[in-house]
Amino acid sequence: MLDSDVDSSPRVIEFPSACAVLDAIPCLPVRVLVVTDSGAGEQGRRGLAGRLLRMGESLGVDEGLAVKERPLADWSAAGGASERFDVIYLRCCDIPAESAEEMRPAAHVSAGLQALLRDSSARFWLLDHRVDGAQGSRQRVVSEGLCRDVVSRGGPPAILLPLQWGAERRLDFHQALLEWSLHDAPLELAVARATGGSGPVPVLFLPSGRRHGLDLGRLFEDYRCRIDATHAALRMLSVELASLTAGTPGAAVLRDRLAIQQELWVERMRLVKASCVEINRDRDPAGWSRLRSSLDLLNQVEADVAEARAEIEALQLAGLGSEAER
Repeated sequence: MLDSDVDSSPRVIEFPSACAVLDAIPCLPVRVLVVTDSGAGEQGRRGLAGRLLRMGESLGVDEGLAVKERPLADWSAAGGASERFDVIYLRCCDIPAESAEEMRPAAHVSAGLQALLRDSSARFWLLDHRVDGAQGSRQRVVSEGLCRDVVSRGGPPAILLPLQWGAERRLDFHQALLEWSLHDAPLELAVARATGGSGPVPVLFLPSGRRHGLDLGRLFEDYRCRIDATHAALRMLSVELASLTAGTPGAAVLRDRLAIQQELWVERMRLVKASCVEINRDRDPAGWSRLRSSLDLLNQVEADVAEARAEIEALQLAGLGSEAER
């Protein structure tokens, strides 16, 4: 689906405010939330969540991608998310304004959306605001105001789609945006490539900093550093096992048990390292599924080795205490 030769740069609006969540190391799987009000669904835009999942499967990212959907019944209750979501697609037909005369979003709308983004630790969100008829120009101002309000208060980057786009082009954009993001394109480039063609372009609202998008490359670099650190911990474990004195009560049993487990951990780290080399070589979205499985294995080895070293330390301290009593 991707066409790297066609793009249309979005209109970019930058703010001096910082978004704290963008400093955090990303997590896997990439989690997407599709929030749709009833009016938007009635306009034929159902099926986005399933479409995104099918796209992920076609890229081989099934284990590295999770998509959920939720209805939007009340802007005030939009927050309270108990799960992490990296990307939020917000599809609506009406954004309540502060009053009939004012063209700024109602306070409860901004507050509810900010709570949703904060509680879910979203890295970016998209406002797909579909309005027909005479309300179009007014609602455009309200939707831009909502994006400005959220991002200027420390919220994550926002993407506002042109009101002129039809339903099918919106669906195509949603899918292409996620696909380019899974290829770890910076957000501005992902929006440009997903837009393609000609005509009106989206507006991109950015907080300060340069880490805009899923930033999955940083997760991979962290993964490589953790592999090196775990190899170092295994080497230290060997030294610590050798330092256990035969006279220490329980030393022989612990040494024999951990020596067997160490062989298992070394083999698991060999698999983790091989997966790292493969992911780095291929550099495709399917790597995020492999990375998630490899991270699970790495997490387990890290925990097991830390626990083993703590056991050795406790035994050594106990031995020192026994010697002092003598």
